Amino acid sequence: MAKVWKYKNKRTNENMYAFKVYLGTDPVTGKRKETTRRGFRTKSEAKQTASILVIKYRNGEY
Repeated sequence: MAKVWKYKNKRTNENMYAFKVYLGTDPVTGKRKETTRRGFRTKSEAKQTASILVIKYRNGEY
């Protein structure tokens, strides 16, 4: 599950959204794989991108 939060863009003074998502465990190193993405205009857009990223990781595309 992705953690989504709202932040204020300092340059444009807009409200933006970011997420951090746990992708799984790296089979080679055994370490956790997490990624953070920022710059989404809506919360739903951030959630959708996070779920697509998890699916791509599980299919081996990421």
